[in-house]
Amino acid sequence: MGGGGGGTATAATRVRAARFVLCFVHRHFWGCTMQPWRSFVFLAAALLGATGTATAAIVFSDDTMSTALFSSNPTYVTSGVTVSSSTVGGVLQTDTGSMTGQTSYGFVAGHLYSSFVYDPVVSGAVTSIDFSLDRGAASYFNANNAGVAGITLRVLIEQNGHLYQYVGPLLAYSVSPDLSPYSVTGLLATDFGEWSTATNVVDLGSNPDFAAGPMEFGFATRVGPTTNTVSDTVELVTFADNFRLEVNQVPEPATVWLILTALGALGLTRRRQLL
Repeated sequence: MGGGGGGTATAATRVRAARFVLCFVHRHFWGCTMQPWRSFVFLAAALLGATGTATAAIVFSDDTMSTALFSSNPTYVTSGVTVSSSTVGGVLQTDTGSMTGQTSYGFVAGHLYSSFVYDPVVSGAVTSIDFSLDRGAASYFNANNAGVAGITLRVLIEQNGHLYQYVGPLLAYSVSPDLSPYSVTGLLATDFGEWSTATNVVDLGSNPDFAAGPMEFGFATRVGPTTNTVSDTVELVTFADNFRLEVNQVPEPATVWLILTALGALGLTRRRQLL
């Protein structure tokens, strides 16, 4: 399991940029050995370099799919369905077991990672999210695998006690145990809707806040609802592997503050020279 990588400016980068600001101010107030425009160009380059580091994507990834990594498993099930998840050969498997006596079954099983948390207040607002996951599913009718009509890619966010879900378009037909890689890039806050595990409704009018409040990330798998006879014995299974989510950031406030400080210092220096 790979954890989240560092995407904010490192302490060393911030220190170098801050020292450059102080040096800039010192030189222009108490004697300058460099032309002001040249000094400002070098300062801007240093700050832009710091900004480049600050906006690197933070990556959360998991290729073990251990159930011990999940803090919670929010799930929607149709009447008469229960699900359980386990790791089989490094693949997360969510299974209903055998069911009979109804004409339709289905579920959406969510998994939130306890350590995959991003706080926009601390690390900077989020511009977008990129996501990929290997997915598969199967529908067994009377012990025969009928496959599923399609796969949907689903991203979960928990924020301030609310669950939000991105639901992708219906993808290719799948037959267990095949796993296929699926991905999506550039997800915005408006692509996520608040998800009710009671009704399975995703309300796109209610979105997560990409600028405030810690966000815990995860995914969901879905299969069903099926259409079968009452006498059919049905078992539904989903498979998932190789979770990867990238958080793309806007420039952090500290970098913007440094740039404004530099501009202010240049303005004061210019005013002092004119007096």
